[in-house]
Amino acid sequence: MNLKNLDNIKVDEDRLENMKKDIYKKEKKSFRPAYIAAVFALIFSLGFAFPTYTKDLPIYSNIFNFFGMNNYQEAGELVNATATSNGIKITVVDAIYSNDSLAFSYLIESDEDLGEDINLESDMSFKNNKAFGASGSSYFEKKSDGVYLGYEDFDMDFKNKNVSPLKVNLKIRGIQSFSDDYRSVEKYPGNWKFDLSLDQIKADIYKFDQVVEKDGYVGVLDTVSIDKSGTEIKVNFMNKMGFDVLAYNQKGARFVDEDGKEYKLDLRGGTGYDGVYSTKYRLDQKLEKNKDYKLIVDLEKDDGKYFEGPADGSAPAKEVTADYVGTEAYRNAPQEIEIEIPVRIN
Repeated sequence: MNLKNLDNIKVDEDRLENMKKDIYKKEKKSFRPAYIAAVFALIFSLGFAFPTYTKDLPIYSNIFNFFGMNNYQEAGELVNATATSNGIKITVVDAIYSNDSLAFSYLIESDEDLGEDINLESDMSFKNNKAFGASGSSYFEKKSDGVYLGYEDFDMDFKNKNVSPLKVNLKIRGIQSFSDDYRSVEKYPGNWKFDLSLDQIKADIYKFDQVVEKDGYVGVLDTVSIDKSGTEIKVNFMNKMGFDVLAYNQKGARFVDEDGKEYKLDLRGGTGYDGVYSTKYRLDQKLEKNKDYKLIVDLEKDDGKYFEGPADGSAPAKEVTADYVGTEAYRNAPQEIEIEIPVRIN
C-alpha cells in the first residue's frame, strides 16, 4: 500500500491539507483520522533525538523507547525476525498486539544510503482472521548512512475480535525515499516477508452504553479497555441532523480527571459504517477505578469537499463535493460542536 500518496485516498480537502502539513514536518504532532472502510492512512508523528547508531552495534531491543513509547516497549514481545532482499536487510525487532492494535518496531540496514526520509510500502494479511481496513501512524529516523530505526502502529478493523495467537503475514514490497520538498519519490523494490504469531495482551474490558447528545450530534461511550500498554476508549458517533456523520471532523480531543489534570490523548482513527463513525482513543496511563474522568471532543463542520481516486495511484484524484452540502439541514447545522463524555470505571 502506498501510505504516503494521500492524493489517492478519499478524504475531505481540509483534512488532506492538514495531513500533508503533519507529514511534511519533522516534529511531534497529533494524529488525525482519515480512514473509512478499507483505506489505509498512515500519518507521521513523534520526532526525537536519538543516540548515534551504526551497523557495528548490536540490534537494539528497545526501539519503542527511542520514540518515547515506553509503555509499548514494556508491553511488547521481542521478535528479531530478519529478511533480506536486494541488499537491504529489514528486521522486525518488537511487536505488540493490544486489543485491535498492532505495532512493529524496525531496524533497516542497507549498503546503499536510502536518503533522509523513508517509508515502507507494506501489506498485512492474517491466516486466522480478516481485517476490513486499518488506520495508524508511522515514523522512521535515519541514524547513519544506510541505517534506519522506525515503527508502524496500526489500529485494525478485525472481523473476529480477540483472536489469539494472531497469525500475521507481513509483507514489505518496497521502500520509498522522499526528496526534501516531497516532490519526488525514489523507490527501492524488494520482497521482505515475515510470518509472525502474536499473543494478545490480556486486558480488562468494561462495556458501556452511555449516550451524550449535543446539537443533534451523538457520542456513545462503547468500551474502555485497560492493559499494560495503557487505556483504549472506543466511542461511536452518530448524526441526528439528517446528513453524513463524517461531515464533522474531530479537530481535537482532551481527557481530564476530576482534579482537572489533563492527560496526553492519541486519536487512533476510526471506521465508518451505516451512519456510525467509531473512533478509538489511547492513553498511556491506566485509568483508576471509582474516579471520574471526562473525554472532551471538539468537532468542526467541513466544507463537504474531498478527493476521490484509486489508492494505487493509477489515475489522478478528483475533487468531489458531497451531496449533503446543498441541504438545508447542513446549512443550518452549527459550525462547531463540543461533546463532553463522562468516563468512570467501577
